[in-house]
Amino acid sequence: VDGSSSLNADPSSACEVRLLIPQIFCGAIIGKGGQHVKELRQTYQLEIKVFSQCCPLSHERIICLRGKIDDMIECI
Repeated sequence: VDGSSSLNADPSSACEVRLLIPQIFCGAIIGKGGQHVKELRQTYQLEIKVFSQCCPLSHERIICLRGKIDDMIECI
Protein backbone atom coordinates (compact mmCIF):
# COMPACT_ATOMS: atom_id res chain seq x y z
CA VAL A 1 0.00 0.00 0.00
CA ASP A 2 1.18 3.50 -0.75
CA GLY A 3 3.44 4.69 2.06
CA SER A 4 1.97 8.20 1.99
CA SER A 5 -1.43 7.05 3.24
CA SER A 6 -2.15 7.02 6.96
CA LEU A 7 -3.64 4.18 8.96
CA ASN A 8 -6.74 6.28 9.60
CA ALA A 9 -7.40 6.87 5.91
CA ASP A 10 -10.84 6.19 4.49
CA PRO A 11 -10.83 2.65 3.01
CA SER A 12 -12.53 3.97 -0.13
CA SER A 13 -9.66 6.40 -0.84
CA ALA A 14 -7.19 5.67 -3.61
CA CYS A 15 -4.00 3.74 -2.94
CA GLU A 16 -1.46 1.68 -4.86
CA VAL A 17 -0.45 -1.98 -4.68
CA ARG A 18 2.37 -3.60 -6.62
CA LEU A 19 2.28 -7.32 -7.25
CA LEU A 20 5.13 -9.59 -8.36
CA ILE A 21 3.78 -11.99 -10.96
CA PRO A 22 5.78 -14.75 -12.69
CA GLN A 23 6.53 -13.82 -16.31
CA ILE A 24 4.70 -16.89 -17.65
CA PHE A 25 1.35 -15.67 -16.23
CA CYS A 26 1.56 -12.09 -17.48
CA GLY A 27 0.34 -13.01 -20.96
CA ALA A 28 -2.88 -14.41 -19.50
CA ILE A 29 -3.40 -11.27 -17.41
CA ILE A 30 -2.79 -8.94 -20.36
CA GLY A 31 -4.75 -11.00 -22.88
CA LYS A 32 -4.61 -10.92 -26.66
CA GLY A 33 -4.00 -7.35 -27.74
CA GLY A 34 -4.37 -6.18 -24.13
CA GLN A 35 -8.07 -7.04 -24.12
CA HIS A 36 -8.17 -8.78 -20.72
CA VAL A 37 -6.34 -6.00 -18.87
CA LYS A 38 -8.68 -3.44 -20.51
CA GLU A 39 -11.67 -5.40 -19.22
CA LEU A 40 -10.16 -5.50 -15.72
CA ARG A 41 -9.61 -1.72 -15.82
CA GLN A 42 -13.22 -1.07 -16.82
CA THR A 43 -14.82 -3.65 -14.54
CA TYR A 44 -12.96 -2.63 -11.39
CA GLN A 45 -12.33 1.05 -12.23
CA LEU A 46 -8.60 0.75 -11.55
CA GLU A 47 -5.45 2.02 -13.15
CA ILE A 48 -3.50 -1.12 -14.05
CA LYS A 49 0.04 -1.10 -15.36
CA VAL A 50 1.94 -4.23 -16.30
CA PHE A 51 5.66 -3.48 -16.45
CA SER A 52 7.29 -4.82 -19.61
CA GLN A 53 10.65 -5.80 -18.09
CA CYS A 54 11.31 -8.52 -15.54
CA CYS A 55 12.75 -7.47 -12.21
CA PRO A 56 16.57 -7.70 -12.04
CA LEU A 57 17.84 -11.26 -11.52
CA SER A 58 14.25 -12.53 -11.60
CA HIS A 59 11.60 -14.06 -13.82
CA GLU A 60 8.87 -11.88 -12.33
CA ARG A 61 7.20 -8.70 -13.53
CA ILE A 62 5.47 -5.98 -11.57
CA ILE A 63 1.78 -5.25 -11.95
CA CYS A 64 0.73 -1.96 -10.38
CA LEU A 65 -2.89 -1.46 -9.30
CA ARG A 66 -4.08 2.01 -8.31
CA GLY A 67 -7.56 2.83 -7.09
CA LYS A 68 -9.94 2.08 -4.25
CA ILE A 69 -8.94 -0.70 -1.87
CA ASP A 70 -12.23 -2.57 -2.24
CA ASP A 71 -11.90 -2.55 -6.05
CA MET A 72 -8.33 -3.85 -5.85
CA ILE A 73 -9.37 -6.70 -3.56
CA GLU A 74 -12.13 -7.72 -5.97
CA CYS A 75 -9.78 -7.52 -8.96
CA ILE A 76 -7.09 -9.65 -7.33
